[in-house]
Amino acid sequence: MSHGSNPYDPSQSGQPYGSGPAQPYGSGPVQPPVAPQPGDPGGSGGQPPYGAPQQGQAPYGQPQNAPYGTPEGSPYGAPGTYGAPGAQGAPGFAPTSTTVLPGGPQAVGPDGEPVLSQPLYGATFMQALKRYFKKYARFSGYASLSEFWWAQLGIGLIGLVLSIPLMIGYFAMIASAVSASATYESGMSTGATAGMGVGGVFLILGAILSGLFSLAIIVPSLAITSRRLHDAGFSAWFMLLYLVPSVGSLIVLVLTILPTKPEARRGEWDDHNGD
Repeated sequence: MSHGSNPYDPSQSGQPYGSGPAQPYGSGPVQPPVAPQPGDPGGSGGQPPYGAPQQGQAPYGQPQNAPYGTPEGSPYGAPGTYGAPGAQGAPGFAPTSTTVLPGGPQAVGPDGEPVLSQPLYGATFMQALKRYFKKYARFSGYASLSEFWWAQLGIGLIGLVLSIPLMIGYFAMIASAVSASATYESGMSTGATAGMGVGGVFLILGAILSGLFSLAIIVPSLAITSRRLHDAGFSAWFMLLYLVPSVGSLIVLVLTILPTKPEARRGEWDDHNGD
């Protein structure tokens, strides 16, 4: 007589001990697999796989719409966006169509010369002198350091040449006065009188030439100073300092020595003549 059923006896009802399907400890009954539903590639019964984005959401780690801090509808770095060159309140400078930067491309006119509406960086002596007279009364625009100071040197040399008759007349008058004083006791000689007459002619001629030249360069000198101040980042109204005795002219001189500052340019300073 056997007590209990034999686990290896196939005649006994049930299955051998331990021969059933293994299940994890504490797990419920095994559920039948769920058939895949339309639109459910994972066959999970409508639930997306773990870690996959929900419907209507962007993948993990990618922005929903635009990057944080970027204006909607405008890619980062595009013109007009924060941090883009030329944007208002952002670093960077976008030159206008009528200005050039040091070392940048120089527009050339039909005559092969750089256009007058733009500053000429690295100008030669003759280029600066010609542009000085061609831009006689053009207060708008910009003038480079070379364009300004070469022109000042040229104007100084022209003024020096025109003052030669004035200096000849001045020294002739002095020589005649000395000669006349030496012969005072014996009466004024004919030579001293003739010398004073010639000296007087040269003196008058030199004074007329120098005066006319000084009047002729007032406007172009103010114009090129205005353009040089613009190029250095200052308004042309600083030329009113010329009215301040002594120190005013010195301040304007210092401002014209300062280097080019393109980031300080303003649209109203540009020369829009286009030639």
